Amino acid sequence: MTGREQKKLCRNDLAAVVGARLQSAGGCEAVVKKQLPQLDSLNLTIESISVNGATATAKVKSTYSGKNRITTVALVKEGPRWKISGVQ
Repeated sequence: MTGREQKKLCRNDLAAVVGARLQSAGGCEAVVKKQLPQLDSLNLTIESISVNGATATAKVKSTYSGKNRITTVALVKEGPRWKISGVQ
């Protein structure tokens, strides 16, 4: 992922509250760059989505260390876009 793509991810895909937390940890782009080598695969499969007003949760299947795992991703609607607000 290039610096331009990291900036786009931080600006377009992460909720403001996440960006603020990452700012105190060295900045969003720096944190994303540091964490990317930890990923086995950038492929995700959405298993289900539950919407409740301006918040939602998505069950997402990913691969880590060769094993499939389901993770819950919290989303929040900011303006017209849904953005990631947390991962459980």
